Amino acid sequence: MKRLWLILIGITLFSNVQAQEKTKQRVTFGLRAGINFSDIVSSNQDDLPLSVFSHSDDYKSKIGGRIGIVADIDLDHHLYVQPGLYYSYKRIYNHYFGYQTVENIEVSEMYTLQYLELPILISYHLPIGKNSLNFSAGPYFGYGLQGKITMQEKYYNKTTNTSLDINGTTHYFKDNQTSLYATDNQTGYTEKIETNNYAAANRFDFGVSVAVGFEISKFYIGVGYDIGIYNTGAQKFWDAAGMKKYKQHNMNFQATVGYNF
Repeated sequence: MKRLWLILIGITLFSNVQAQEKTKQRVTFGLRAGINFSDIVSSNQDDLPLSVFSHSDDYKSKIGGRIGIVADIDLDHHLYVQPGLYYSYKRIYNHYFGYQTVENIEVSEMYTLQYLELPILISYHLPIGKNSLNFSAGPYFGYGLQGKITMQEKYYNKTTNTSLDINGTTHYFKDNQTSLYATDNQTGYTEKIETNNYAAANRFDFGVSVAVGFEISKFYIGVGYDIGIYNTGAQKFWDAAGMKKYKQHNMNFQATVGYNF
């Protein structure tokens, strides 16, 4: 009888240890770092006034970076909730030609943007031996920390055969932070020019994120794509430019590596 009690006590203790170990592993954390290839998708259905140049944006991705931390919360049978917090650095180049009856314009813009991003994903871990193939999807929330547009513009008047260069910067998220200067190529005279001085974009961003990754032991490698749903174009800025129906959305492809604790 005493031996039976010892066996029962041993089984109970072993079960408690196993339960504690399982509980400990229900939440794990990991570090992530990688590169961004960002883009802006824009649309405008306005009939543009004569004061606005007709043009087509040509946004192109430049390499940025991201770093952050994630948590894997085990729900049940390979299904996880995965919140994360990232600092994301995005670079986008835009180049376009505009035209009117009298004047032509060529514009080059470099966007350098910094975001704090919070994805909340549902992730399924498909076991492959001791490793796993992970499929994830869910919403993300973003907040613009800093943003700057470096601009170079060239105007040419076909009637007077004169040209004007405009160079400078404007803050992406703040009002009254524009610093642009115009140089007359015939006289060499330079002066600061006035603009509408509104921020070009809202700080808040929201969209859907999808990702696929592979976990090998404690190491992670994966790719993902963010699809912006929220219109980040600041209404005051585009209203002042005569483009009241203008909309823009952030898009971002990322390649990520990481380590899980």
